[in-house]
Amino acid sequence: MSYLRNGGYVEARLAFWTLIRTYPGDKAEPLAYWAIGLSLYKEGGEENLTMALDQFVNWLIFFPGEKDLEDLAEAAQINVAVIALEMMNSAPSEKEIITAAKISAQALIQNAT
Repeated sequence: MSYLRNGGYVEARLAFWTLIRTYPGDKAEPLAYWAIGLSLYKEGGEENLTMALDQFVNWLIFFPGEKDLEDLAEAAQINVAVIALEMMNSAPSEKEIITAAKISAQALIQNAT
């Protein structure tokens, strides 16, 4: 987490992936996956935003409804919406705007069910 706080986004992702691979199924695994999405978002750039959006959507799919993860789930939903809005605002074409909106809506609907 210190890498993430200090702007070492690539180092943070490497550390989180190491944790996930070294300790599969550990209680810190959901946080590590979530933090990977956050590191991509904070690093910015079109490609990283796309990967961050995908990371948060997948997080909502793979860690649904776990009682101790409610705060992270809420934050993931917010991040999906914020990233989709950022992508829509910077999208050069209407088709890309619609695609980003659909991804965001699908993630939010899927997590609500």
